[in-house]
Amino acid sequence: MQIGNIHYKRLIIFNFILQELRTIYIICGKIMATYLFGGNRMKIPIDELTDAFLDGEQSFQFYFNKHTNEVFLPFEGEDVEDEDHIYPVPYKSSKEMYEVMVQFSKQTEDAVEEKLFTALNKRKPFLHFKETISNEGLLNAWHDFERAYAKQQILEWIESI
Repeated sequence: MQIGNIHYKRLIIFNFILQELRTIYIICGKIMATYLFGGNRMKIPIDELTDAFLDGEQSFQFYFNKHTNEVFLPFEGEDVEDEDHIYPVPYKSSKEMYEVMVQFSKQTEDAVEEKLFTALNKRKPFLHFKETISNEGLLNAWHDFERAYAKQQILEWIESI
């Protein structure tokens, strides 16, 4: 469908367990989801939350403001934990991402799979894994796989807040 010069796809998903309607819009490659919670609609910046999930860590915690739909890093010393509309964005753990790398490796051809598992069993497995996927020409496939995993984690998290 086209509105003005913006092309978008609209996907409506009914979630019968939570009895809510979720609409996901893909606008110019940016994914926004609209959630209906108790009669209130929220537009959620899925791509930004996915980036925060992938880039965040314990000392670098992103937050999501449910009222303004912003993903942000608080200023040093800023206390955002007590706000009822601000949620810490989950972030990937090393153990979790190691398992994602194992899942990705299992989907490759046998010879490549063996190389990837060898890399994962070395000291500094993340470094060796990324070097191996780069050498095998699988860097884009890995990023797509990793991003799809992160988006799924974010969608599950959104349903929980």
